[in-house]
Amino acid sequence: MFYQLDELQEGKPFYVPENLLELKGHVVTQEEKNLVDFIENLRATCPVIRNPWNEKMNRLSPHQGKKLKDFSFLRPEEEFKREWLSGEVKGGSKKCQQKKLDDFMASIQGTFAEKVFRDLRLNLFTGWCRVLDQVRYTMDNLTEVGVEFTENEADTFLQLVQDFNNNSHLYIDRGWTPSALSEYYRKMNPNQKLVITLGSGIREAIERGEISLEALKEQARVEGLEIQL
Repeated sequence: MFYQLDELQEGKPFYVPENLLELKGHVVTQEEKNLVDFIENLRATCPVIRNPWNEKMNRLSPHQGKKLKDFSFLRPEEEFKREWLSGEVKGGSKKCQQKKLDDFMASIQGTFAEKVFRDLRLNLFTGWCRVLDQVRYTMDNLTEVGVEFTENEADTFLQLVQDFNNNSHLYIDRGWTPSALSEYYRKMNPNQKLVITLGSGIREAIERGEISLEALKEQARVEGLEIQL
């Protein structure tokens, strides 16, 4: 993740606000608050927790009907790692690896809503996942815990993630928000039109009808960009 972040930052200027002393840590935008609120209030409505690898390990949901902000949940791979580090897995380590276990448990602590947003934010800020890929990955995780998305909820979630990404001070943009960085480049090169190329994932989503090409073009036009297929 570090090396990919370093590559994605290459050639970009550092963001420096007018008053550097005003920055006291992560800037929480309204778009972040909106996304967090949406995730926190999603409900796990499915009565069954489905194991993605073995249907025989499906079980009744202990948190059906609850909002994601009201319960914690370990995914199967997290539970296995906890047991492995604890020395509970047959054929694994015979004794508890306490330091590694403590570090791991600290990394997955909190409500399910907190875990989901923490993972989403890290992946987008470092460029580890593209926006559309991250949306799919997060929705898969939410489905695994029992969230059943309506079409409207899926569209809303996609828009909230896009708004959050476009207005956040990203590590990959050296502190700039994508919107502000686009404006900076326009001022530096007033006669040059910025062109963005759609990746294969977005092109496939357009072909499947999951994303509107016209809506993307309109959003790009507002940002002063031109889409290249």
